[in-house]
Amino acid sequence: MQFLLLALYKAQEKFHSDIFGFGNTLYSTYPKIWKGQYKKQWAEEFPKLEVSIKPHVLIVRIGLSSKSQEMKE
Repeated sequence: MQFLLLALYKAQEKFHSDIFGFGNTLYSTYPKIWKGQYKKQWAEEFPKLEVSIKPHVLIVRIGLSSKSQEMKE
């Protein structure tokens, strides 16, 4: 989780770059709001964007490893 927060911080504060595509999501979900409020000033708005990270993990196949275990007698 810390890695995600650090990446988000660097994208917003240091690089001012929407590498995660929040603007595209906003545009595709709310095109009128995007065009009316955010399109022209997204570079200034993105660093102020509050983001909530809710990780969801799904383990599909447990018990697999890259190296098989040896049986000892």
